[in-house]
Amino acid sequence: FNAAHTWWAAQLPEWGQIDVFGSDGDLRAPIALAPQGIAEPVAGGFRLEGRWDYCSGCDVSNWLGVIAPVAGESKAAAGPVVLLAFVPQAEFRVHDNWQVLGLRATGSKRAVMERVFVPDHRTLSFSALTHQYTAPGHAVHSNPIYRVPLIPIVCIEVAAIAIGIAAAAIDAF
Repeated sequence: FNAAHTWWAAQLPEWGQIDVFGSDGDLRAPIALAPQGIAEPVAGGFRLEGRWDYCSGCDVSNWLGVIAPVAGESKAAAGPVVLLAFVPQAEFRVHDNWQVLGLRATGSKRAVMERVFVPDHRTLSFSALTHQYTAPGHAVHSNPIYRVPLIPIVCIEVAAIAIGIAAAAIDAF
């Protein structure tokens, strides 16, 4: 599941991609899709604070993508109202609140951040993915897969999981 989130990171500006993918290209990043926590605009980026639930795969991740509303902004604002931010594993804490019977192996635990600075190059206006299709990563990659709108990408991610579950059910049967 987290392997598909490389598409999300490829939407960042070039410096953000260099930062997140690193020199070895190893990116294992859950995306906490529900807007939670808060992003406060500060010089050069944003300060994140809060809790993000359902971070599937956070135990084996090296980054985390979170969606956060921007403090003090409204729909009339020129900047992002909601943003996607990538945070390295060392800058968030995993809280084990995933005490469930089904889907235990997903490890969809809570990530907690306290005053974590995220530079602009590791953030992206969520509307660039959902409505405008104008993500900065479009200037970096010529492959059309990186210009596909967000919703079909999410559907492909979820379909892959459903197919894996169905294959395991057939094997168990």
